[in-house]
Amino acid sequence: MKRRIDVPIMLFRGEAPGAIPNGRRIEKSKMGEGDYHPIGAKGKVLASKLIPPEVEATVAQGETFAYFVEWDTHPGVPVAIMGSRIREASD
Repeated sequence: MKRRIDVPIMLFRGEAPGAIPNGRRIEKSKMGEGDYHPIGAKGKVLASKLIPPEVEATVAQGETFAYFVEWDTHPGVPVAIMGSRIREASD
């Protein structure tokens, strides 16, 4: 059984150029290890950050943007997610 370790999350603010704009509706498009929200889950972008090249090469592995989003099923709870796992909602 996996053990859960709770750690505080630091919320960044701002809107990275070229990212999905803050406030825009999004949906989950890809699952990753440890993800809770299923593909198709809806939410909105709270903030975005461009991932620096030195971090992308070592940690982010091809990611361009990191986001904080608020899922419809968990209002008021900012969740960090990599850009490749979300897309703008079609509705």
